[in-house]
Amino acid sequence: MKMNNLTRNSLFISFAVLALLFISCGDSGPKRDTATSGHVRIAADETLRPIVSEWVNAFQNLYTETKVDIDYFPEKELFNRLIHDSINFVIATRDVTPEELPILLKKEDRPRVSKLAYEAIAAITNLSSKDSLMTFESISDLLTGKSTRWNQLCTDSKNQNEIQIIFDNNGSSILRYFIDTLKLKSKINPNISSAASCKEVIQAVSKSKNALGFVNLAWVSNGDAAESQSFLNSIQVAKISPPAYIKGGNYFYRPYIAHLAEQIYPPHVYDNSTGTYKMVGDSTYTYPYIRTIYAVNAEGRVGLATGFASFIAGEKGQRIALQAGLLPATMPVRPVNFTK
Repeated sequence: MKMNNLTRNSLFISFAVLALLFISCGDSGPKRDTATSGHVRIAADETLRPIVSEWVNAFQNLYTETKVDIDYFPEKELFNRLIHDSINFVIATRDVTPEELPILLKKEDRPRVSKLAYEAIAAITNLSSKDSLMTFESISDLLTGKSTRWNQLCTDSKNQNEIQIIFDNNGSSILRYFIDTLKLKSKINPNISSAASCKEVIQAVSKSKNALGFVNLAWVSNGDAAESQSFLNSIQVAKISPPAYIKGGNYFYRPYIAHLAEQIYPPHVYDNSTGTYKMVGDSTYTYPYIRTIYAVNAEGRVGLATGFASFIAGEKGQRIALQAGLLPATMPVRPVNFTK
């Protein structure tokens, strides 16, 4: 029996529709990422590169079906990417501002912000420098331009040379931290110079006897990491006293994890009469420049970014922070004074 053209066309269309239905039933299209599989692009503060890269590598090694692409930016650009770009997850050293929140709400649901760890900003000097004891007030005077010389920064110093102040970037979270904390605003010292990164700040300080640099703790805290150890061998980390109005302000501290823990989680002693631990006095104030590392998640669902944030906040992620010399935020390290 011969088929006319109309019949042939009808059969062809029918077979094509059936084929498409068969394919669509066997494959529902591109798979969305889950909390432990798939691909995601995130971003982080450039100053946090050492610790964030450790978290990413550990996460991908544990969950082998994941791929986390990460870009590093200065803080100002980082939040611009979160608000105006396709990036929905960032690791930063500040929360979302009241001005940024309404814009993010239009983009996604309310962003979930969680604390990941505590770290500090370290003041670093050249290895040959004999000036390593600084006060909260003398650093404030230096950054506002009230003082410019080493013998003004360090009271016991005999060095009358000008100080070369180096930050990592004009849009840096470190510079913004000092502007906010010290309420500098437009009073910032105009002679401050900037490098391209914390790594370049360390390199510049290692080559200049009169340089004073500011980097975050992650770059100089992990003695087990080869790069961190090489940095520690090329510069020295200064000791800084808390503000004079704080009791014990005449003591000087480096940004060691013990000092961070004393301040975030004050020391306790065991009270035999009650069988409980009690805080010793008020919250201990030691090293003055402590800041928090946050995850800002505007993913709007439980995807790979959410899984990554949960990993960092979990036991493995918190142990990585501790090993890197940072203070865990979700698994407190509580100093305890033992008495006989």
